[in-house]
Amino acid sequence: MRDPVLCRDVLETLLQAPVGELTNPKNEKEIKVTPDGKAIRLDIYAEEIGTGKIYDAEMQNLNKQSAETLCLPKRSRFYQALIDFGKLKEGKTYRYLKDTDIVFICTFDPFGHGAYRYTFDKTCDEIPALKLGDGTRAIFYNTTSAEPDIPEGVKELFEYINTGRAGSRLTRKMDEAVARACMNTDIVEAAMRSEMLLMDAENIGYDRGFAAGEIKGEAKGEKKGEKIGEKKGRINALVQMLSRGGTEDDLRRLLDATDKEIEQAKERMLTGK
Repeated sequence: MRDPVLCRDVLETLLQAPVGELTNPKNEKEIKVTPDGKAIRLDIYAEEIGTGKIYDAEMQNLNKQSAETLCLPKRSRFYQALIDFGKLKEGKTYRYLKDTDIVFICTFDPFGHGAYRYTFDKTCDEIPALKLGDGTRAIFYNTTSAEPDIPEGVKELFEYINTGRAGSRLTRKMDEAVARACMNTDIVEAAMRSEMLLMDAENIGYDRGFAAGEIKGEAKGEKKGEKIGEKKGRINALVQMLSRGGTEDDLRRLLDATDKEIEQAKERMLTGK
């Protein structure tokens, strides 16, 4: 997706609409407004040449979490806020804010209705035909959808994301890009490091946490025990990742850790409790 032509092709396929020529997309673009504020790291950020329209594309797995825990609706809200803040210069009026599409490509159903695409574009409750027209959209894709009317190009893209099988011109181009990336030692080393950290976290941290949760669950009820186990397992996973050389950025990127969870994990490392 760092290739502007390929990125444009993917966006046009997903949106089923023309996309203008793009600037060179930036991957892992970080935006932080204040020194002590929460930063965001955008998977792919690109702007349309001429119009300045902004596209933020995010890949999202569950990573042992529930769709509700991921808070994707509020995450899209926060991403939009920080993107806007970074684009409006002092002295400029609000008309200079650029249109933005924030796109989440999910390997699960984020809202549980079976749709392949969920598009949110603000409308008036009292007059449904009246749109706010603020230039922003949040769009969520469900690659597991079994809807019968999924556009062919989107269906082929979902197939590639889910299985790695490239059956169309676009997905073959994507597969070639993946092959080229696999020749880049920096990318390969980073990917392997991430996989090892994540596997360690899952195999050790979650097992220990759920075991503790099960013990308490016997005394306090199975459902509450499961919640305790999930929370303990998650913090243990973060501790394991930190102890194996993972950074705070790794925790945020691989396990979607919050700042509070990271602080809890660091405190547990220091106290051993």
